[in-house]
Amino acid sequence: SVGVDGFYLNYLMDGLINNVGGSPNSSDNTRWYLYKYTKQFQDLYSKYGATDNFIKIAIRNPMDWTSSTMRATVLQNFTNAAKLARYAGLKGVAIDIESYSGNDIWQATTTFADKKSIVRNFGKQIGAAITSECPTCRLIVLPETTYNVYSYIWGPHHIDFWHGLLDGYSKIIYVKLISI
Repeated sequence: SVGVDGFYLNYLMDGLINNVGGSPNSSDNTRWYLYKYTKQFQDLYSKYGATDNFIKIAIRNPMDWTSSTMRATVLQNFTNAAKLARYAGLKGVAIDIESYSGNDIWQATTTFADKKSIVRNFGKQIGAAITSECPTCRLIVLPETTYNVYSYIWGPHHIDFWHGLLDGYSKIIYVKLISI
């Protein structure tokens, strides 16, 4: 086709700690309007052929891998993003795994020996949550690197996260490599 097939919808969940809420119902979600306006966006733009729209989630925030509470919160945020994608009729979720703002989320640490297994398991949980909450969703991974997906450009643990996504997501994962 000619033209635009879809968009990455930025700033709905612009970071690990941002939550879109778990429902379009205003009585139990203070961010219910995201459901309303995202669905309106999808309904409007799909009439004109832009049907392949994705919630883009950036890994912007520092992550305390030692905190099971933080991991549970972030997992719930990803789960809610998948719910929003399903509700609005989006094509899926795009995860930008680039480490922004000097964030060392993927770097190895000598003080935290289990980081590799925790990061991989966390990726698996996120992949499974997206599959469970939005069975028709596609998942795009944006590694933002000129190297292949197995490059260590962001640190060794982004590969563990990637492998976890592969373990947990039951469909095809699309990878968009950006060359500079």
